Amino acid sequence: MGAPQEAITEDEIVGMELPDTKPNSKNAFTELMSKKPINPQMSPEKSGKHSSSDKAKPKWSFDGRDGLGVYTVDPDAYDRVLFNNEHAVIIKDMFPKSSVHLLVLPKSDRNLLHPFKAFEDPQLLADIKVEVERAKQMVASELRRKYGQFSKSEQARIQARDADDPPEVLPEGRDWMKEIITGVHAVPSMNHLHVHVMSRDMTSFLVPLEKFPLANDDPVRRIGHGPCSPELDGATIKKLAEDHENIKGFDASKATFYDNVMQHLLHLTDALALERAQRARLDQQFASLRLHVRHNSSSTEQSSYVLALIDGNELIFHTSFLGQGDQGGRHAAKVLFQTINEYAFSTIDSLSIHNKVIVRVYVDLEELCSLCLRAGLVDHSSQVRLFVRGFCQDKNLFDLIDVGMKGREVVIDKMEDNLHMNIVDTHCKHILFGCEDGEIYAPMLKRLLAENVETRSRITLLHGTRLDNRLVSLQLAATQMSRVFRDTRVDTPKMVDPVQELSFIPTLLRESVSPPLSSSSPATSHSSFRATTTVVHPAVRELHSRQVSASSNQSVEMSATPVTSWAMAAKKGAAVKAPPQSSIKEREPSADGIRRNRKGQRIDPPTPEFKKDEVNRLKKLKLCNAHHLRHNCPYPDGKCEHDHLYKCNAKELETLKLVARMSACIHGSECSDAGCIYGHRCPFPESRESGSKGKPCINGENCRFPPEMHNMDITAVRRLKIT
Repeated sequence: MGAPQEAITEDEIVGMELPDTKPNSKNAFTELMSKKPINPQMSPEKSGKHSSSDKAKPKWSFDGRDGLGVYTVDPDAYDRVLFNNEHAVIIKDMFPKSSVHLLVLPKSDRNLLHPFKAFEDPQLLADIKVEVERAKQMVASELRRKYGQFSKSEQARIQARDADDPPEVLPEGRDWMKEIITGVHAVPSMNHLHVHVMSRDMTSFLVPLEKFPLANDDPVRRIGHGPCSPELDGATIKKLAEDHENIKGFDASKATFYDNVMQHLLHLTDALALERAQRARLDQQFASLRLHVRHNSSSTEQSSYVLALIDGNELIFHTSFLGQGDQGGRHAAKVLFQTINEYAFSTIDSLSIHNKVIVRVYVDLEELCSLCLRAGLVDHSSQVRLFVRGFCQDKNLFDLIDVGMKGREVVIDKMEDNLHMNIVDTHCKHILFGCEDGEIYAPMLKRLLAENVETRSRITLLHGTRLDNRLVSLQLAATQMSRVFRDTRVDTPKMVDPVQELSFIPTLLRESVSPPLSSSSPATSHSSFRATTTVVHPAVRELHSRQVSASSNQSVEMSATPVTSWAMAAKKGAAVKAPPQSSIKEREPSADGIRRNRKGQRIDPPTPEFKKDEVNRLKKLKLCNAHHLRHNCPYPDGKCEHDHLYKCNAKELETLKLVARMSACIHGSECSDAGCIYGHRCPFPESRESGSKGKPCINGENCRFPPEMHNMDITAVRRLKIT
């Protein structure tokens, strides 16, 4: 690469600042050729040694002319790295020679050869040309962002972009790619192969020595100072005074005239001196203000960020990440960072190369663990928890936050509040909003767009599976990051209530059958049972042997022996000998009309199928369960904090029963209130972790149901009094 022109600043372009006034600018040649101490104190970036606060601690050491090697060995550890793939790394030059100066560092095993020798490999040359084009695009984008407003050929594009109704296709504007030069050193200053991609700053701000001495009317004298004015020195004034005395002798009128001229001249001289002093002070104040504005602009540029807000219960990470626990979380964070960075720089206009990526994933962790267990995505819930911990380790601006026991409504509220807070922040350049539930999030986004139409261009919908039609109707930009999130919905098995299925078994057989039932609620169980045509019906899969008490005063619990088909079940049922009519006094009906098991524990009626979205929707309405289900709210009129006015349809009332069952009854399983709406056994699925401490459901020690309400037998029995 030939010797580049010196870089120019923004102020020099508009002619408001004298060139070469930056106090701390570095010169690459001076830095390399200056004397070094015998044992130099290497910086962490060159030596590969990091402080305890650094996020990565590479073990390699690169010193002096080998300083570029560290970026190819551990690129993720340095903020200077702008792009990284299997072929090359793109970084910012530590000693820039122009306004924008990048380096492309090949990862090939030939990267220690001289450029002339290394690029004899056609494959390496082809790969690096592709990466150089990528770097040129980044430099061109940065030039447009920094200097587009000062370019005459860019004005049409800027006006079209800032118009109230911008066109779909902006004018091309200035071709910034023509302002870029690329190449390598014929005599490289560093050992590792590197290609320079830099802006061509050809505007000179120097005055050639050949022009000196300058003529008095030379236009160069007026640069930055206005027209030159001759000085009125003491000799000139003295000469005028002498002439004035000579002229006095002519006549009185001429003497008066020259007196007035002299006074006026002295006044103008004093006024000119005062004006120059004031001008110097104003110039100093103006320079200070420009420095302050530049500092604020640089601070805003350094603090810009792109935010990804993600509903972690809707966008599910790939099983390959979840199953690897801690390492899977770290890998998922790395891939997500690369994907967001690539999307941001390829689609967002005027994005600074200093831009940061912030990710906040809000999730009901217990619900996510339950979903992953029921769907068979993981073997143990600990894998999901380790994944969450690993996700937050390597990227300091990545957070995966468990909202706690309050559930999905907290996730939705946090998503909405963070969206409103960041969309008005000038440092936030763009928001990727990760959601899939159009019923909940479409109205939220619609309200935001109605309040501020300009926010539309700063929001992109992030999704895994196919986008909901209600979200599509918002006409927002959308991106599907299938490298990170599942692109198919999670298939969870649907359990059928076994008590409900017993309704069509013959009466005598049904009373003698004890099916092997799980204590889990059908709506929440993570059992892998799938109904097929070859599976034996649960009601006759296993029958227990009959047990008859020796005492005639004790009740008899009737059961049957195991059968393997419906035909055998019917045969066995027909073979059961009923007690003599004289010995059966009467069936003993339940005094309270409540179904109970052998131990007398209350069995709740079957609940409708658990539909997450519908349950969350009803929870957000904050309905009064007692009012809508029993019509007897215990609070006086006007004192209840929950809604009494909402009119529930039949399906909503069934779902509301399910919501009420998720709260434990204070009277426990012995409750005798036939109209009780609360739960009398834990409806949550059992934990699949062997040897888990606490209660056996997925909530563990945090479950609100007492131990005796877990693993309950839900087989209803009838008692016959034998005489």
